[in-house]
Amino acid sequence: MLKGPTLIAYSHDPVAAPKVAAAFAKDHEKFVILGGAMGATALNPDGVKSLATMPSLDELRAKLVGLIQAPATKLAQLSTAPAAKLARVFRGLRQSRRGLNQGLHPIRPKNQIRRTN
Repeated sequence: MLKGPTLIAYSHDPVAAPKVAAAFAKDHEKFVILGGAMGATALNPDGVKSLATMPSLDELRAKLVGLIQAPATKLAQLSTAPAAKLARVFRGLRQSRRGLNQGLHPIRPKNQIRRTN
């Protein structure tokens, strides 16, 4: 594999070097990816190209933080929702009692209207 002019790309991020090499190979037809290695694993050209399509370590970290924050935001919304609903119920009760005190009848849904004959 190391015959003729050879380039070795190295990175701490396992995706960065394959991304750079694949992008360079796309722009320069004489540059050919023969293979690669990740730790003790040897990669063929397709393995290097598949690594190049993966998100980088920083992108994965950003996605992970976003996933961690999303449930916390939803939890905060859910915890305030019952209190808001309860406040609306109390406001409705207060308004209906004021209406009863003023001689007005509360509005009832059609299925709860009492009919007297």
